[in-house]
Amino acid sequence: MQQLYVAELSDNGIEVLHEVSQEELDELETSYPNFKAFHRMTELKDIVIENGMDFKEWMQKDNIEKCYFNHISTEKLVQTSNKLAFNFGTSIGTFLDIESDLLKKYRPGAEIKLKTLESSFYNDNVEYRFWIRFRNYVVHYGFPYTGLEADEANGIQIVCKRDHLLEFEKWNQVKNDIKKMDENVNLSAMVEKMNVLVYALYMNFYTYFAEEIGNATIKFGEFCKKHGTQNPVIVKTEDLRKMKGICVLPLPKKELFQALKMLKENPNVKMESIKI
Repeated sequence: MQQLYVAELSDNGIEVLHEVSQEELDELETSYPNFKAFHRMTELKDIVIENGMDFKEWMQKDNIEKCYFNHISTEKLVQTSNKLAFNFGTSIGTFLDIESDLLKKYRPGAEIKLKTLESSFYNDNVEYRFWIRFRNYVVHYGFPYTGLEADEANGIQIVCKRDHLLEFEKWNQVKNDIKKMDENVNLSAMVEKMNVLVYALYMNFYTYFAEEIGNATIKFGEFCKKHGTQNPVIVKTEDLRKMKGICVLPLPKKELFQALKMLKENPNVKMESIKI
């Protein structure tokens, strides 16, 4: 018969503390928020931001010139620039679609609040407007970068022409934004602000689970206090004395504290400390 124990995990190893019932562990587990949804959004957020930074770093003047003088063809330079812009733009769209889908599934009605926030970002930020419409541009028209230019003032550049972008007729409000841009549009300059807005949407996702996260944190704290542990794991074994069939099961302390951290970082969330 399997026996269950609470143990303390430290740099020195695992110290078994107390036996624990399956019922108590089940009660603890039922208090957890949706860690799978949090993990999915975290991965997506990281991918979007990384895609943006890859694109921005590639478009740096020094990098383009180095690639050119290393005899990388113009066609390849243009293609890579388009690929990285495409990766960034489409990953943003995927991030937004999945965030909305997860809220529909786990917090019905919250996706409406999300749309309101997205609308405010769209109205207030040219970067958000552009990248939201960018996927539509690629699907229905083409890629932004068309060639290479070189002059004394700007060096070697892979260029995205304003007039080339404006040939697409369905930019909607973004058309007026593009008309105000330079002839050679600097798309990579719109990456950092967009990444900030993506992170804001990611942080906002946790607010829809705030009560669940708070209750789970309290429950986890009570469990740790009861069993005298700060870093608990569960030891499952057939015979502790003989060290037979031992299996160590982690508890989601890291995931829970990460969710709590997202709430603490959000200036729109008010939190009160509770002594356990």
